[in-house]
Amino acid sequence: MPADSASALQWLYEHSRETARFYSALELLAWDQRTMLAPAGHDWRGEQVAALMGLVQSRLQDPARGERLTQLETAADLSPEDEAAVFHWRREYHRAVRVPLDLVRAKVIATSKAEMVWQEARPANAWPVLQPLLEEVVRLKKEEAACLADSGQPLYDVLLDEFEPGETTARLEPLFDALAAGLRPILDAILGSPRRMSERPLQGAYPVPAQQQLNRNLCEALGFSFESGRLDVSAHPFSCAPGPRDHRITTRHCESNFLESLYGVLHEAGHSLYMIGLPEAHWGTPLGSYISLGVHESQSRLWENMVGRSLGFCRWLTPLAKDSLPCLSGLTPDKLWRSVNMVSPSLIRTEADEVTYCLHVILRFRLETALMDGRLEVKDLPEAWDAGMEALLGIRPDCPANGVMQDMHWPAGAIGYFPTYALGTMYAAQLYAAATADLGGEHAMDARMAAGEFSPLLTWLRERVHCHGMRYMPQELIRQATGQEPSPRFLLEHLARRHQDVHGI
Repeated sequence: MPADSASALQWLYEHSRETARFYSALELLAWDQRTMLAPAGHDWRGEQVAALMGLVQSRLQDPARGERLTQLETAADLSPEDEAAVFHWRREYHRAVRVPLDLVRAKVIATSKAEMVWQEARPANAWPVLQPLLEEVVRLKKEEAACLADSGQPLYDVLLDEFEPGETTARLEPLFDALAAGLRPILDAILGSPRRMSERPLQGAYPVPAQQQLNRNLCEALGFSFESGRLDVSAHPFSCAPGPRDHRITTRHCESNFLESLYGVLHEAGHSLYMIGLPEAHWGTPLGSYISLGVHESQSRLWENMVGRSLGFCRWLTPLAKDSLPCLSGLTPDKLWRSVNMVSPSLIRTEADEVTYCLHVILRFRLETALMDGRLEVKDLPEAWDAGMEALLGIRPDCPANGVMQDMHWPAGAIGYFPTYALGTMYAAQLYAAATADLGGEHAMDARMAAGEFSPLLTWLRERVHCHGMRYMPQELIRQATGQEPSPRFLLEHLARRHQDVHGI
């Protein structure tokens, strides 16, 4: 490699790692805001985050980055890893230089305030309080998208591309329509089955300290170490990684239903296991980063659903749960398995069963695209939401808190994020099918789950997904890992097979 190209590449790697340290500080501030910060501190936290984001944006827009990237445009002897890094730096640079710093700051302040208000407004069912703040967030997101969009490019695609590189509305609309059409007959068959449970059988009194201990035991069994990790409480469960050996997950507890917290932890632990598995030597560069939120979500949904709702896993979990929660003394693996696979259309996405979950996501995708192309105004969101829920799930929210206000994503400015949940769910089923085939088949996999032997599956994911960082785009990564084109077929087959066993459909 010519000396000037080698020098440019080295400069970009060092610049990337230094920028990542600022992102690390932002992650820590966000974690603190959602777990520890006193209510009166939120406004100032918005100022802190805005100042840091302005600094980060200045680094991303640095003309010196553009000069180094230009130097490398004709470099013919880059390694595949370096080519991938340069590709993603170039994408990042082109997005950064199009957005004015004033807009970056305004968006950070608006979303920080809106998220703070959401935390108070949702329990109070106060949509009129949140609405003007959400209107401002949407206005700023449209302004940001207009800065980034190429001629004729839909504004929503620009926002979607931030979370799922290379994805487009034109591809997702028919994909999600087909997924919804495939889910409906499975759901109808379950709802009509005489074996379907209509009430949750494991309602009870579960002390929070006992739930916390059970959750910690679960994390450790999966491979999450508390030497470099934390488990805390927040209004909305999430995970983050402020550093290469600093992994944090959160949950929320329901004293009448221990499964809500436990499966939230299982989901977030899946996210953290992905972050832990990324190449630490490349931390702060594209090769040490996750490629997309869809792939990220595939890891959490795989552990939560493919593993966590299997009969083998329930055989392993039952004695562990009984040890931590003595009121479960009569629990059997079969009863737990049927309970965690109960299917009933519900109002809350994070509590949705495996069959109806993607329908929640498809609703949000349809509302987001309508918001961004002007077919829908924020003030009309509650009615559009309620009508969409009725059309897709056959139920109508009783109040905004259980409808349009239930997620923090829109107040936080994460428009374009929701599709990654459905993509990740589809990817999870496809990855698990491939891993199962490679690891001896369904019976062998179920036996491992029953024995608490999770490391073979985790090792498979490390080798097929985690170790690549951003070397491959999302769809190519799934092709490389599974040997097949990404498809909703695997999810639909998984659901039909599982609920044939559970519900006799």
